[in-house]
Amino acid sequence: MKKVLKQRLKDVALYVAICMVIIGIVIAMFANGMSWDFFVKRIGFGISTALLFGYFLQGSRTLLRKKSFWFLFTFLFTVHCAIWVAVIAHVEHWKFIWFYPVLIELAGFQLFRNKFFGIGRVGAQGRHSQQ
Repeated sequence: MKKVLKQRLKDVALYVAICMVIIGIVIAMFANGMSWDFFVKRIGFGISTALLFGYFLQGSRTLLRKKSFWFLFTFLFTVHCAIWVAVIAHVEHWKFIWFYPVLIELAGFQLFRNKFFGIGRVGAQGRHSQQ
């Protein structure tokens, strides 16, 4: 019991340290003249992309050893970045709320992954299936 509590405290301390470093970096960037537009477009895109693909990987843990999964991941990542960079480059003023379509992307990615690998299909022979 004490080991679990000690490990959780270490995890929380690590999370707090990471958050403080990130906040410090953002404050330093603003102090050195970073514009709000740059922050919203580039940093917002980076954060939303990291969250999108982080959740996608978390939900795909059983597939991480398959080479075909990594080809799919790379394809989805490339298409995601190409489309979003093109959109962001052509919009003058960007708002954080405009990153909400990333949630729709996550659902689409998961559906595509499930269809591609046969996840959730009853009686899928020779393919990965989750219950």
